[in-house]
Amino acid sequence: MRKHLIAFPLFAIAAALASVYLHAQEPAALRPIEDADSYAVYAFLVPQEWPVETAHAKRVVLNAETATYESCFPSFEGAGNPEWRLVMDAYRRENATKRLLMPGRTIGVPYIVVPAAEIKTAFVYNPEEPKILGWARFYLRYPDSGGVIHASVVGFDAAKGRAMVYMGHSCNNLCGGGTYHFLEKVKGEWRRANIAGLRNCFWAS
Repeated sequence: MRKHLIAFPLFAIAAALASVYLHAQEPAALRPIEDADSYAVYAFLVPQEWPVETAHAKRVVLNAETATYESCFPSFEGAGNPEWRLVMDAYRRENATKRLLMPGRTIGVPYIVVPAAEIKTAFVYNPEEPKILGWARFYLRYPDSGGVIHASVVGFDAAKGRAMVYMGHSCNNLCGGGTYHFLEKVKGEWRRANIAGLRNCFWAS
C-alpha cells in the first residue's frame, strides 16, 4: 500500500479550517446519521485518532457536520478490486451532501458533537481577552479534548461487510492529519482491510 503525504504550512491549515467552518450548512438543515453500522465504524476508528491515542482526550469534540478530504482520493492500480470500487462509489454518493453526526451513540470514548459554526467562534478575536488567541481559547472552552475530530459519512457495500470512511483531526496550528480508512467486517467485528493495489492518500502537519 502506497501513501502520498501532503504537508500543510500554517496558512494552509488555517485556510482549510476557515473553509470548513465558514461554508458549513446549518445543522438543522442536514440529514442526521442514524444507522448503528456507521457508529460501529466510528467506534472502531475514533479511539485510534490522535486526540485520543496520543493526547489522551477525556472527552472528544466531534465536528457535527461531516467532512471529506477533497484534495485527493484513493485509487487502484489496474482493473482489479471491483468489490472495493463499489464501496468507493458508495462513499462518493453518501458524501455528495453533508450529514449530521448525532450525540449519545457509542463510539468507544466520551464525546460531544459541536457545530462547525460554534467551533469557529473560539477562533474569533475577542478584545476582552486580547492575549488568548485561537487554539488557546479553543482549549479553554473544550479542555482535555485533544482538538477536533472530523469524520465523513461511511460508504458501505450492499451487505455492509466493507466500509470506507474519512477521518481527520485538527489540534493546533501545526498539528493535524487525516486519511481514508478501508475496513471489513470479520465475525461481526470491524478491522482494517489489506487491499492489493490500493493507492491511499493522507495529509499531516
